[in-house]
Amino acid sequence: VITRSLKKPWRLNMDAALKEATGKKGKELYDDWRAYLEDRYEKQTAGIRDNLHTGTLVVGEDYEKAYLNVQPVFSPDGKTIAYMTNAGNDYAWQVLYTMDRAGKERKRIRGGVNSAARLSPDGTKIIYSRKHKINKYGWLQNDVFVYDLEKKKEKQLTKAARVADVDFSPDGSTIIGVKNGDGTHQIVVMDADGKNERVLVVGPKGVQFYAPRYSPDGSEILFGIFDKGARDIAIVSSDGTGFRYVLGGKTPNDDRNACWSEDGTKVILSSDRTGIFNIYSVDVEESAVAKLTNVIGGAFMPDDSPGDGAIAYSHYSGEGYSVYLLAGDSDPVETMDVATFVTRDAGPFDECENLKTVSAADTAPVLAVAGVPILCDVSAAAEVPAGNASVTAEGSQNGARGLWPTGVMGTGAGVGMGGYDSIAAGGSNLLGASLREGFDTGDAG
Repeated sequence: VITRSLKKPWRLNMDAALKEATGKKGKELYDDWRAYLEDRYEKQTAGIRDNLHTGTLVVGEDYEKAYLNVQPVFSPDGKTIAYMTNAGNDYAWQVLYTMDRAGKERKRIRGGVNSAARLSPDGTKIIYSRKHKINKYGWLQNDVFVYDLEKKKEKQLTKAARVADVDFSPDGSTIIGVKNGDGTHQIVVMDADGKNERVLVVGPKGVQFYAPRYSPDGSEILFGIFDKGARDIAIVSSDGTGFRYVLGGKTPNDDRNACWSEDGTKVILSSDRTGIFNIYSVDVEESAVAKLTNVIGGAFMPDDSPGDGAIAYSHYSGEGYSVYLLAGDSDPVETMDVATFVTRDAGPFDECENLKTVSAADTAPVLAVAGVPILCDVSAAAEVPAGNASVTAEGSQNGARGLWPTGVMGTGAGVGMGGYDSIAAGGSNLLGASLREGFDTGDAG
């Protein structure tokens, strides 16, 4: 009706078309919509406002009107926090800074960094990826760079590698990251000087990996994985074998931004199980989960401090993203077992309820073909050709462990999609319920 009204030759504005179609002018419709949202948000946040648990603000939009203050990570001694900010810049142009835990002694390290930075085990270097020109035509691609904090010099480690989300191994001898090489996402490792790159895990079309992190003892790798609808958290052994979901299978929630606790016994992550992203600590062996924050906008990108167990994270509100600090001895908001945690509890206004449908088959154990882990549906197992039982890893790219769905391919080659996000959300300025997808600033290009 509105479109037909707008087609009339004498119709000069939208307001009259709205009035004809709905009986109300645009301003009235807007006021009704706003009143509905305010009433809805009040109902959704009533129980939260009485029990807010955010920790202490470290840096926010008050510093050079920065809308983005994200990806906080601790130094090995826990005294320094490296983080990304758009301070002094428009939009999402990110600059790498360091600061102390009180948000003081801020130091600008490098502009144009587009994935989370990580400090070396000895605390003397920061590794990150950033896009730069790779030829005379101005093509931009991600490469890995390391910055020496003592010499204040940057060194490029790779050339046209298209690798992001990098981190050091616990002994500093290798670097791990996510590569968008041939259209597929791959988890790759390389020597600390950027040489001898080899593929560890490769995903099929549509599967994306995020932020691989070595366990404190170096035996396992924690990473985010997107398959359908929303993200999950998974683990593989350091050689790429033994794929498994941290929570026993896919969940109906969006679980992301995972890191290890200092002792490696817990996984700390951000989840939207209540419709708002909050920080949780998961002890898988004990089947115990602790909710660490209770916020209205969203809590993302946690990092665990060595020594005292404090957690730095990025808090989203109507003013943007700020870095907050949770004391290591602070009491949890609530505790629950894993079975309760993986049950969605977002209430009657859950707009993302059906974004990621989970079936019994989705949460079944991961199957393997000739030692190659495969993301699979048990329901599809019968569709696997008998010949697939003899598939070996030689057919996968560089000997990578394939993560192909059952019945699709037995090797690790194929076509996928790129994109590394460093901003976890976008949407409503009031609630995290609509903060799922967000926008990417770290595309491997």
